[in-house]
Order: sequence, then C-alpha cells, then structure tokens
Amino acid sequence: SRLVPSIWKFNRWDFDGNSENDGIGVGLDGQLSVAQANFGINFRSAKNAYNEKTYDGIREISGYFNGLPIPQLALYFQASRSKDIAYYVEELGNATNIVVQSQIKPIDRLIIEPSYQFSRMSDIETDAEFFSGYIARLKFQYQATTAMSIRLVTQYNDFSQSWDIDPLLTYRLSSFSVFYVGSTYDYMKLSPNTIQPLKWEMASRQFFMKLQYLFQ
Repeated sequence: SRLVPSIWKFNRWDFDGNSENDGIGVGLDGQLSVAQANFGINFRSAKNAYNEKTYDGIREISGYFNGLPIPQLALYFQASRSKDIAYYVEELGNATNIVVQSQIKPIDRLIIEPSYQFSRMSDIETDAEFFSGYIARLKFQYQATTAMSIRLVTQYNDFSQSWDIDPLLTYRLSSFSVFYVGSTYDYMKLSPNTIQPLKWEMASRQFFMKLQYLFQ
C-alpha cells in the first residue's frame, strides 16, 4: 500500500490575455495491496471568468475508487460536491456529480458494462433546482468467433426523457480490414396533440453499413 500527496496550481488565459481560470488544488492518491484497488481525494479552489464576469469562491471536493475484487468484476466510483457556475443562469450553484461504472465478464467471450451518471445543481440560497437527472447505460459485447463480434448498447437519458438502442455487428476480414453493419433506434415520450398523454414512440431510426479495407 502507498499514499502520494500532490499540490498544483493552474491558470488559463483567453485570446486577449485575460485570466479565465485561476486556482490551486491539493490531492491525495493511494493504492492498496488488495483487489488492485486505487483511491483518491482532491480539493480545488478557483475563480473563473465567463461572459465578461468573474466568479470567485469556486470550490470542489471529489473522490474516486476503482478496484478488481475478482477477475470477473471491475468497479469504479467517483463523486464530487462543488460550488460552481450554472452557465445558463450565470450564477454560482451547488453541484453534485456521481459516476458508477463496472465491467462484468461472466464468461470469456462476454463483457457487460453497466454505468450510471447522476448530476444535480441548485441555487445556493434557496436550493431550487437548476437541473437534476441521470444517464443509465448498459453495454453488451460478445465475441462470437475470432472474426465476428456483436455489440448492443442501450441508454436512458433522464434529462431528455429518451431511450437509445444501438446494435452493431462487426466482422473482421483481416487484421486491417473490417465490415460493420448496425442500426440506431431513438425513442422519446411524444404525443400527437396537447390532449392525449405522452407515450413512448420511435423518434428516429437509422441503418448503416461500413467496409474498412486496406489495399496493399
């Protein structure tokens, strides 16, 4: 096991030479001798310039953890709490962000990758929400043969109230030549008028094929 402290200063300028992002950060990263685990915690303090206005008092504390408890399972977690700019209202707000990811390998040829990302920002004084939502994603990757693999990605976006379903078939003709065929399906809650309730409808669909071939 080991611990590594760090400290850094950052500054970014715009094209006119004015400071856009100025601050300092400190961190502590560690590594455990079990489960190939890594972790860390960081703190930064900064001031940012946006739309000819300077925002002072920006703060963020964040932490992460990743590990491999068993060969078939990898885990990753990250969370942060900050006071940052809510750009569309041009005010400082309290923000919370959470990311959870994993990779599951039940058999040699199959990999399952679920992920979840949550984000919320609210007014500092009243706690009224500027926005809040999440994105949940699930990816399946199956290696049917040495040459052929199948991938399926499904995603729900709570911000836009939409589903995405994307299947893809890949066939490798040679080391540098690959054939792809797939499609995309996008679903949203729609209504033909203002009276009928919203229901899930296909908003768009696309089919595609691609051949990547290396001429020698």
